[in-house]
Amino acid sequence: MNSISKEVQIVKLIYMVTWIFMVLAIIALGKSNYKVKNFKDKMIVNWKQSLSIVVLCYMSIFIGTWNASYLTNILGPITLFCQCLIGLTIAKSIDGYEPLPVTRAIIENKQAWRKIILMFGFGLLVVFLTVFIGAFSQSICSNIFNEVNNSSEAVNMLPDNKWMLFFTLLSGAGIVEETIYRLIFLSLILKITNRPWLSIVLSSLLFGLYHLTPINTMYSIYWQYPITQFVSTSLAGMIFGYFYVKRGYETAVIGHTLADWLPVLIFMK
Repeated sequence: MNSISKEVQIVKLIYMVTWIFMVLAIIALGKSNYKVKNFKDKMIVNWKQSLSIVVLCYMSIFIGTWNASYLTNILGPITLFCQCLIGLTIAKSIDGYEPLPVTRAIIENKQAWRKIILMFGFGLLVVFLTVFIGAFSQSICSNIFNEVNNSSEAVNMLPDNKWMLFFTLLSGAGIVEETIYRLIFLSLILKITNRPWLSIVLSSLLFGLYHLTPINTMYSIYWQYPITQFVSTSLAGMIFGYFYVKRGYETAVIGHTLADWLPVLIFMK
């Protein structure tokens, strides 16, 4: 797996500090502003679920890479914890929406196995839709804009063990990306507009743009075919967003993970 460039490291550091600062600002302003205090109080209630997501994320990346340095990276887990606090608070404030239906079913012991089976079933449906629409959109964009989709170069940056790769992708593509672009941004837009499809589309466009920024480790590769990458990832984001709205965060996470992992497992040598 290739090393991360200095540029990406700097941008990621600024990015992580920004999210941590946001939570600290909410806590500080919550002492004097009633509306912020209300958000802060609800945010703090979500600390257990947020911590559980962080533990799952960083245990997954450790299993996937067997690199102990990930476990000593303090800023990463703190950043994800802050993002989960904000995202869960926003999502739970949406009328009639439960962002963690599978988790809730397990805690309340209400049809837990049914929820888990449905989560994986819909996750596989996400894979089918993502692969089909992704291949179709990439073919069209490549022909129109004469871009060469060199996905093999991106795959070479992933861990060699394809089975352990599942855990790496669960951590990065699944948990981290779905937390930001669905749990936070989609939920925020939905809360403001009360328009699900607008929220799905706008958050997906942000998701597509993200792949072309230094926040994404592979962005320099994606700039070799930027339009194809933007269109295909935005369309994939719409699929993830739809299932996030309909089935919750857990299904979006497992669907995104499987959609990235299974094509590599099956088709890549």
